[in-house]
Amino acid sequence: MNAISDKKIAHLDLSHNAFGPQGVASFEDFLAGASSLKYLDVSNCGLSPVGGQMIAAALSKNDEMRLTEFFGTRSRLEEEGLSALSEVFKKQKSLVKLNVSQNGSKRGLAPLLDAMAECK
Repeated sequence: MNAISDKKIAHLDLSHNAFGPQGVASFEDFLAGASSLKYLDVSNCGLSPVGGQMIAAALSKNDEMRLTEFFGTRSRLEEEGLSALSEVFKKQKSLVKLNVSQNGSKRGLAPLLDAMAECK
């Protein structure tokens, strides 16, 4: 990811790669600095709640970023991962498209709905 860290990447699709939380460590710094990123897809990556929390922590370090689309289907984010991401979306207030189906959480949807209500 260091090779693209100075590029204005708007669309990042990492879907269908079983990298899990260990793989998130390889692009946390990129997420923390990619202010031009608008679209992020980490669907079917086996993130687990920890991976979701790691992505949320990296995104929250980036005050300039305004994601408009986030996809994280079948990534086992569960309640903890979804709740952490919800806080980021609520802060950014820019999300217009979200798909986090099949993540093993019903209670994690409430914070997501609250976050979406804050988005423009």
